Amino acid sequence: MSKKRKMKRTWGDKLVYAGSTFMLLAILIAVGYPVIYVISASMSSSEALLTGRVVLWPVDFTLDSYKFVMQYKTVWLGLKNTVMVMMAQVSIEMILTTLCAYPLSKTNYRNRKVMTIIFFITMMFSAGLVPSFLIKSKLGLVGSRWAVIFCGCLGVSNMLIVRTAFKSVPNELYEAAQMDGATHFQTLLKVGIPLVKATLSVILLYSMVGAWNEYFNSMIYLRDKAKYPLQLILRTILLSTEALDMENVSSSQMIQQANDGIAGIKYALIVMSTLPILIFYLVIQKSFKKGIMVGSVKG
Repeated sequence: MSKKRKMKRTWGDKLVYAGSTFMLLAILIAVGYPVIYVISASMSSSEALLTGRVVLWPVDFTLDSYKFVMQYKTVWLGLKNTVMVMMAQVSIEMILTTLCAYPLSKTNYRNRKVMTIIFFITMMFSAGLVPSFLIKSKLGLVGSRWAVIFCGCLGVSNMLIVRTAFKSVPNELYEAAQMDGATHFQTLLKVGIPLVKATLSVILLYSMVGAWNEYFNSMIYLRDKAKYPLQLILRTILLSTEALDMENVSSSQMIQQANDGIAGIKYALIVMSTLPILIFYLVIQKSFKKGIMVGSVKG
């Protein structure tokens, strides 16, 4: 068999490839370097950070910052609060998103256009912070975690993405299920959701990232510091002049560690608050590669 001839690249092609490679490398450095620096800084000594010797790799490798954070009770309490709020909020949001998107994807739904316009209006206009606070205050939710959870119960943009995914499923599959005696709810569970699994995984990740990074609503509605999420505690530490509340430190040795390792502790907190989301992304990354119509056959 004759070998296939390779197409000869012109100077224009080489210039495009070189420019694309340079641009991608620049983006990679701009995005990757801050991440590498934060990780390296969290594993470097405070002296190396204060003298500016940390550039790329850890200097005077140490895990004292992580050890101190592990002993800081408020961080673990914030982590617990964040997980509780995130699980409740994401669960409610995924259920409401699916239940709203499925009927809006049906052309035989009588009020489909009216409901879609109403959802669009909520995207364009908002009542504002003060009316929202007054409503939650009248409902007795101020000071409760439910005030934070209800703020992110339904993302209209995410719902519209899921609606588009449901619309892309061939109607013949829904009709076949209904001919076999399936109800609308059974059709949604047995046909609709499995075929838009990839889209729902992406929406799940977006919802979890938003709930994990949320701190503003917690700052507005929560009064008890014992209910503060991890991000609000992290924000308080990063903006505080003392960085850590020494009332949570019992021994003089820990106080000295806190004073010496204050810079490294900030970076360690950033790494610890980001790591769970990165791990979750690695777990569900296969869903990003799968098509929305995996497993369906149009008959």
